This record gives sequence, structure tokens and C-alpha cells, in this order.
Amino acid sequence: MNQLPFITDQDFGKLNGKAALPKGEYDGCHFEHCDFTQTPLSNYKFSDCTFSHCDLSNAPLVNTQLNQVRFTDCKLMGLDFSTCDDFLFTVHFERCPMDLCSFYQGRMPATTFLGCSLKKADFTEAELAGADFSDSNLEGALFEDCNLEGADFREAIYLSLDPARNRMKNARFKKEQLAGLLTKYSLQIE
Repeated sequence: MNQLPFITDQDFGKLNGKAALPKGEYDGCHFEHCDFTQTPLSNYKFSDCTFSHCDLSNAPLVNTQLNQVRFTDCKLMGLDFSTCDDFLFTVHFERCPMDLCSFYQGRMPATTFLGCSLKKADFTEAELAGADFSDSNLEGALFEDCNLEGADFREAIYLSLDPARNRMKNARFKKEQLAGLLTKYSLQIE
């Protein structure tokens, strides 16, 4: 059986493409200003890693492990997180453009999306209990058959979801957001 190389506690800066990052298990590593746009990162393993100012847009993530991974100021457009290995999947996002990402059936309770753009992101059937969407743009984001119990939407903008299609006990909203919970009724709220 082929064992992946184990790389621990290293800093990687300004890498570009797959050739610059050999397939392996990365633990406690920090990636900064790396461009992995459309770079296949399938079957990689990242544990306790941070990505800062990186671009991973449209990178295939089939069977990729993301365990305690933090993305800060990273461009993550069009990523399909639903293809990641869901074992120990734990991520944190801060100030990341993540439009058109898919989290279909993702098991990600207490995930934080702080100041992110999640336009047209797909959260269908996602487990998001206790998630925090503070200061995030949810324009066109799809929430259907999700567990949103205890999720915090109070500072999110352009929120539109159907409470009848999601579990939402103790989810938190501002009263100004109530119109986004009634969209399907085509009401004129003034």
C-alpha cells in the first residue's frame, strides 16, 4: 500500500500549482499567498493547517481530508466541499469569497463563515447546527432540508430561506431579516 509522505509544521509561501505541492499528509502547516486555482488537490490530507491569502478556486477536492483547517482571506470560488472526505471534516472560513461553493449533505456543525461571500452556495441537506454566518453575504444561497438549529444569521445579509424546509429551532435572526424568511409568500413588507 502506498503511504503518503507526512509533512509537519512547515510554512509554504507563493506556491503555484500541484507540482509545487506534492500529494501528502500535511499537519500543522501554513500556506500563504499560494495559487492552487484548478489544481487537483484530491486525496490530500490537511490537519490543523491554515491557508492565508491563497486561491483554491475550482480545485477538485475529491476525498480530500480537511481536519481543523482555517481559511483566512482566501479565494475559494466554486469549490465542491461535498466531495471531501467527511471523516473529521472541520473548517473555519474568514473573509473568503466562496460564491458557487457546494456543501451538499455536508456534516459541519458549528462551522464559522465570518465575513464571507457565499452567493449561490448550495447548503442542501447540510448539517449546520450552531454555524455562524456573521457578516456573510448569502444572496441566492440555497438552504433546503438543512439542520440550522442554533445557527447565527443575525449579521448575515441577503438571507432568504424557507423555515418550513429546514430545522431551525433556536436559530438566531434580527427582526430586519424576517422578510427573507417569508420570501415564498411574495408579501409586500414595509
